[in-house]
Amino acid sequence: MTMSGENRAAGPHLFVIIGASGDLAQRKLFPVLFDLLSGRDPGARAQILGAGSRDIGDAGLREKTRQSLVAAGKDPKAAAAWCKDLIQYHCLGPSPGDFDTLSPPIAEHGTAHE
Repeated sequence: MTMSGENRAAGPHLFVIIGASGDLAQRKLFPVLFDLLSGRDPGARAQILGAGSRDIGDAGLREKTRQSLVAAGKDPKAAAAWCKDLIQYHCLGPSPGDFDTLSPPIAEHGTAHE
């Protein structure tokens, strides 16, 4: 809301979630993001870039998140569509320098929405 109380469309956002396949993200964070981002104006595009040390890929994170959303009481069809549209996954390696590998997907998101 703006200071005058009017709703304003937000621009594109990228949520980067480290530990996206973990229990906390799956049980707490993703259901809240689902509620926050569902039904938004298509012009207010948001994406979720999950990252973690397990090599589960986009499809693996989408399926795990879909199952978590359904377990949290979300509509199965809406959860599946939401995961397909919004979620990508990036596997990090075991060393601290591997976080640098997040730069290209983050930059790609920025240039796609300029």
